[in-house]
Amino acid sequence: MSEKKKDSMTYGTLRDVADEFQTHETGFFRLLSIISWFLPFGFMNSMIALYVLPKESVAIFGQDATWGASIMYIIIGGCMVSGPLWGKISDESTFEMGRRRPYVIIGSLICAFAFIGLSWASQMKHAFMYIIFLLIGMISLQMVSNAQHGLIPDFVPTQKQGEAGGLLGICECIGATSAFIYIWTSGDSNVEMVYIYFAIITMISMFTTCVAANEKPGYLLHDSVGLNEITKGMSSNGLILPDVTEIANQKMESVIRGGSKSGSSSRSVPFPDDGSLRINTYYSRDFDESESTNITIDSVPLPDDGSLPINGKKFIDVPVTRQYIFGSIPILRWNEISDCYGIDTTEVDFNYVLLARFFYNVAISSSTLYLFWLRDAAHVHEERLQLHVLGETAVVTQGCAAFFSFPFGLLSNVIGRKPIFYLGVVILNMTLLANILIQFTQENVLTYMIPICAAKGISSGLLLSVDTALVLDVLPSKHEAAKYMGKWSLSSFTAVLVGPAFYFAILNIGGRVEHGIGYDVYGYHAVFICVGIFSTASAIVVSKIVSCV
Repeated sequence: MSEKKKDSMTYGTLRDVADEFQTHETGFFRLLSIISWFLPFGFMNSMIALYVLPKESVAIFGQDATWGASIMYIIIGGCMVSGPLWGKISDESTFEMGRRRPYVIIGSLICAFAFIGLSWASQMKHAFMYIIFLLIGMISLQMVSNAQHGLIPDFVPTQKQGEAGGLLGICECIGATSAFIYIWTSGDSNVEMVYIYFAIITMISMFTTCVAANEKPGYLLHDSVGLNEITKGMSSNGLILPDVTEIANQKMESVIRGGSKSGSSSRSVPFPDDGSLRINTYYSRDFDESESTNITIDSVPLPDDGSLPINGKKFIDVPVTRQYIFGSIPILRWNEISDCYGIDTTEVDFNYVLLARFFYNVAISSSTLYLFWLRDAAHVHEERLQLHVLGETAVVTQGCAAFFSFPFGLLSNVIGRKPIFYLGVVILNMTLLANILIQFTQENVLTYMIPICAAKGISSGLLLSVDTALVLDVLPSKHEAAKYMGKWSLSSFTAVLVGPAFYFAILNIGGRVEHGIGYDVYGYHAVFICVGIFSTASAIVVSKIVSCV
C-alpha cells in the first residue's frame, strides 16, 4: 500500500458511529434509498414462490410438473444456502468503490440477464434452459441480497437501528403486497412478462443503491479494521493495538494486536472486565508471511483466578498474507468457509437472535396452509374465489404490517426492542385463539376474516419493526457484517423449510374428512396451538438477550 493511502486511514468505533464505511452522514432519505432494495426483493420472492414457479412447473414440464417444481425449489433453496459465503466474500473485498457496491452491480447485471433468459425459455417451453437461467438468476440474486444486507450495518449507527428496522419492514410488506395485488388482478396474464418486470426493477434498485451507498474504498477498511474490533491508533511498528477503554465500556470481545518484526512488544494489554478474550488471525495485503514467526506478544496478564478461557480459536493474533483475484476479490481459506456455517458458542446473544428468528419464522410459515384452511374450514371451494379471498386478506395483513412497522421501529429506540416483540407475539397468539373459537360459532367464518387479518398484520408489523434492529444490536463484528447477516437470513430460510412440513404432518395426524378431500378442522386447531407454542418460544428466547437496546 502506498503511503498516501495509509495516511488517509481513519479510526473510530463502529458500535455507535458508522462513518468508517462511508463518506457522508446517513440521513433519512439516504437510509431509505439503501434499504429500498428490499421492496423489489420482497415482490420477487413472493411472486416466484407463490405464482411463477407453480405456474411454470405446469406450463413447461407438463405431466412431470411435480418433478419440475421440486427441482426448481431445490435450486432456490441451494442458492439461499450460499448467503453467508457471499457475505464473507464481500466482507473481505478491497474494491476501490467499496466492499458491497461491486457485488450489487455485477449481481444485478447478471440477474437481469438471467431474467430475460427465463422469459425466453418460458416462451419457448425449453425446460433445460429454464433450469440453467433459474440457477444463474438465483445465485446472482443471493450475491446482491447479501451485499445489500451488509450495507445496513455498514451505514446504520446505533441510534438509527430501530428506524432502519421499521423502514425495512415497510419495504418488505409493500413488496409482498404488490405481489399479492398482481396475482389477484393479473393472475391470468402471460407469465413471460413478469421476468421483464423483475429485470427492470432490479436495475432501478441497483442504480438507487449505488448512488446512495457512498462507501469508502475497501482497502482502507481492511488495513484499519480488525476481524473483531475497531481500533483507535497504530503502534510504532505499524501493527494495530486496540482501544482497551472502548472494549471495557462496551463489553465487546477483544482482539490483541502487538509485537514487532525485530524483538517483541513491550505493551501489556489487559483482559476485558468479564475475563473474555478472543484472538483471531487477521489478513494483510502487504505482510510478508515468511516473517510472521518473528512476531510475538510479550506481556498478556491472566485474569485474577489464573484461568485462560479456551474457545477453540487461536490465541495469538498475527497477520498472514491474503490472496486476491483481480487484486480485490478474496480467496477464502477452508476454515473461513466452514466458519460461515458454524455456530460460535461465545457469540451468545447473536445465537439467541438466530434461534428466536427460527422459532418465529416456523410459526408464521403456517401461512402456507391458508388456501387449505379456506377450503376445509371456511368452505370456500371455488378456486377463483379462494384467490380473491387470499388477495383481499393478504392486502389487509401486509398493509397493516407496513403501517405499524416504522412507528414501532422508532419507538423501540426509546422503550427497547423486547416489549414490542412481546406485544407482537401476544397479538399473534390472540389471532390464533380467535381462529379456533370462530369454528364453534354458527356464522360464516369469512365474516371474521378481515378483523383477524388486520390484527395479524399489526402483530407482523410490530415483529418486523424490531427483527432487523435486534440483529444489528448484537452483531458480533461489523467488519464481518454481511457474513453474520447471511447467517441471520439462513435461519429464517431453514424455518420456512421445516415449518410447512411439520404442519402438514400435524394435519395428516388430525385425519381427513369423510370423502378424503381435505383435512379435519381439529387438525387445524392442533396447528394453531403449535404456532402459538413456537411464537411464545421465540419471545422466551428474546428475553435471554442481554446486549440489545
